[in-house]
Amino acid sequence: MQATIRLVMQHYEEQIATLQRRVAELEQRLDQNSTNSSRRPSTDGPTVKRRPPEPPSGRARGGQPGHPKQQRPLLPPAQIILCKPSACACCGHALHGDDPRPHRHQVLELPPIRRDVTEYQLHRLQCPRCGHRTRARLPDGVPSDCQGPRLQGTVGLLTGNYRLSKRKAAELSQEW
Repeated sequence: MQATIRLVMQHYEEQIATLQRRVAELEQRLDQNSTNSSRRPSTDGPTVKRRPPEPPSGRARGGQPGHPKQQRPLLPPAQIILCKPSACACCGHALHGDDPRPHRHQVLELPPIRRDVTEYQLHRLQCPRCGHRTRARLPDGVPSDCQGPRLQGTVGLLTGNYRLSKRKAAELSQEW
């Protein structure tokens, strides 16, 4: 009899511990707001007080004097265009000469994409002996459908990695 009472008591104690943990979790969820969780500020009630903004530090925005310079590395140019001022911006006097260290401004651009269409004309010729018409076969390595390997790879990348629909991938291919 005492063994069954102990089992029942143990069962109730486990249930109480489980319920206490659940109550603690729910209370913790109730205490969340936008300042201590990932909730949006619009979900906060009127009782939540915002921290006042930090006062400005007095330093200028951006990189401070003496910090290591961070810039994109220059690429080898395909074309160089020299731009020299013809006159002084202040007084208008004519300017001549070279700057030993000019400011370099690089503009990257994608080359224009043009279709590379290769047409295979498969002739069908008739045998003078038996009269059977035989059509030529495509050379080895030529795909049997109308897309080459680079176009197939690009469409696969668009629909697979970039999750474009087949319709959108076809529209993009058409625009290219």
